[in-house]
Amino acid sequence: PVQLAPASPEVPQHDPKMLGMGGDEAVRTVAAEGSMSAAVDGVATTFTFLPFGSNVAAWSEHSGVARVVIAGAPTDRGFPMLRIVLENVRLDRLQLPASFAIGGGGKADAPRARIEYMREERKSWLAEAEGPAAGTVTLEGYTGKHVRGTFSATLTPRSSAFGPPIDVTNGRFDVALRLQGVEPGPAAP
Repeated sequence: PVQLAPASPEVPQHDPKMLGMGGDEAVRTVAAEGSMSAAVDGVATTFTFLPFGSNVAAWSEHSGVARVVIAGAPTDRGFPMLRIVLENVRLDRLQLPASFAIGGGGKADAPRARIEYMREERKSWLAEAEGPAAGTVTLEGYTGKHVRGTFSATLTPRSSAFGPPIDVTNGRFDVALRLQGVEPGPAAP
């Protein structure tokens, strides 16, 4: 008879223990450092999972695209997810504090802010530049790779079947960003 060795447990490729084996730091880092919180329809919510790939300040000289994205979820399951996107904003060339109105239109090359709240993959609420005036994002500071600021908005459901608008108030963030083509901010005092 053939003797089989006992099976060893396999660690899934997405497991943080597996991600920590070899490779570069960006692959091993599952979540960014920092904090993010807001009242979502009056319920205090702490977004403890800040996906590394979703928290970025990027600038491409070739395409002229500049963007800052800040995102978080209450757990590592990824939903619900709150995402703030600032288009045409180059963080390392910005005088702070800087506030960005959400909604009301504006020029295509002007800074444009949006906030999206996704309860699940295809169920989301949004406040965007092309819509009515809905809120504000303020960047208060940029030190090293950390950006901090505040936000609030009234988000409209992408489908009326999702329910009424959602109010996001008292939003705060202090998040480490992945920098692509953007210089770090000044060192902390």
